[in-house]
Amino acid sequence: MYPAAYPHDELKALYPGVYLLHGSIKMGPGMRMNRNMVVLKEGEDLTLINPVRMSEQGLASLDDLGKVRRVIRLGDFHGLDDSFYLDRYQCEFWAQSGQDPIQNSTLHTQFLRTLKALFQTLCSLFLKLLNILRLHCCLMIINF
Repeated sequence: MYPAAYPHDELKALYPGVYLLHGSIKMGPGMRMNRNMVVLKEGEDLTLINPVRMSEQGLASLDDLGKVRRVIRLGDFHGLDDSFYLDRYQCEFWAQSGQDPIQNSTLHTQFLRTLKALFQTLCSLFLKLLNILRLHCCLMIINF
């Protein structure tokens, strides 16, 4: 199973053969992080740099653009959607030595789950603190 596709813009041509997709990922309630994917086109061959999972409509536009031949990961925390594209397109994977698309995707997913749980815990503690402060204010008003 792969991480879900999150909201993203349409592919935008920056220069001939160079496209940008601006997307995001939900980190917790009300908290999103920006993600960007660059698509290089040479002839009919496409190279995805730091892939971002696209919606079905986005994937259709990618398929109309050409054939995905390569996925390139530039850094450790950019591999969340690599496995999705590698399985879908059966393409090459280029990365620094020691990078594993499946392991990194799994670790990244676990990291996001941990971060989300931490954020939810902090929100819960904050709400409890607000309730304590509200109770304290009510007691102060009653005693006044």
